[in-house]
Amino acid sequence: MSTTTSLASPTDPHRHAGTDSVAWQPGRVDWFDAEKGFGFLAPDRGGSAVFCDFTAIDSPGYKTLRAGQRVVFTVTDTGRGPEAVRILTYDESAIDASSARLSRASRRSLSRRTRRALAA
Repeated sequence: MSTTTSLASPTDPHRHAGTDSVAWQPGRVDWFDAEKGFGFLAPDRGGSAVFCDFTAIDSPGYKTLRAGQRVVFTVTDTGRGPEAVRILTYDESAIDASSARLSRASRRSLSRRTRRALAA
């Protein structure tokens, strides 16, 4: 039996209603206007573009994104369309290098979700 831990806090206004699980989706930044602090993400699995606001970017310092940048994110439906709740960025080259160093046993110990996100 597997359990999924929610990364959203109980007081988070973007918490997914009626669920304690968070579905991370891989994608790329379609465009992001740093001056206005918003843009759109393109999910790897297709579907509607996902609105993103700088407040959803989980990084220290100045929160911005670049077109084409790889991300994983969670989504909520706002009634006006999908909106990213939490966005994590990563450097593909760093992941490729670290994955190459992992032993076969280490790779097997990664969760299926993590392996899928890294392979995307």
